[in-house]
Amino acid sequence: MAIKAGLKTRGYNKENMKKKTTTADDIKLYKRLLVYIKPFLSLIAFSIVLALAVSGVDGAIALLVKPIMDNIFVAKDIELLKLIPWLLLALYFIKGISRFGQ
Repeated sequence: MAIKAGLKTRGYNKENMKKKTTTADDIKLYKRLLVYIKPFLSLIAFSIVLALAVSGVDGAIALLVKPIMDNIFVAKDIELLKLIPWLLLALYFIKGISRFGQ
């Protein structure tokens, strides 16, 4: 009972919960929240860049499968056999550093 009474005094009743918000209300809310986010905008942008790096490296690793299969196993290319492990190591290193930075 105390909880229901407390919620009603703060304006949390069923009628208020069913109200539709307008775009103007949403914009006001986002402006209020932006004050708290502003000090961290550079960190958020940096995290987004790192997330893009991780996803890009994942895609690059997936793209390496075709040359590995075609050139190393089928065509027996020794030069590519020497290059691909170093490339994979570099890609996984970049991915690890990016994930750590996130």
